[in-house]
Amino acid sequence: MTENYIQYAEGYQKDNIDEKDIVKAIKDIQLMDDEHGAFWVSVIIAKIGHGL
Repeated sequence: MTENYIQYAEGYQKDNIDEKDIVKAIKDIQLMDDEHGAFWVSVIIAKIGHGL
């Protein structure tokens, strides 16, 4: 099982992202001010049989 999302510092977030969403985020932060020009990506991979 893989769970992933992207979230911008300004509050926008999206679940089940792909490479296009990350490329868009990189382009978007180039247009944002210093306070809001950040984003983070979370990718969680649960391995079957390891208690997750």
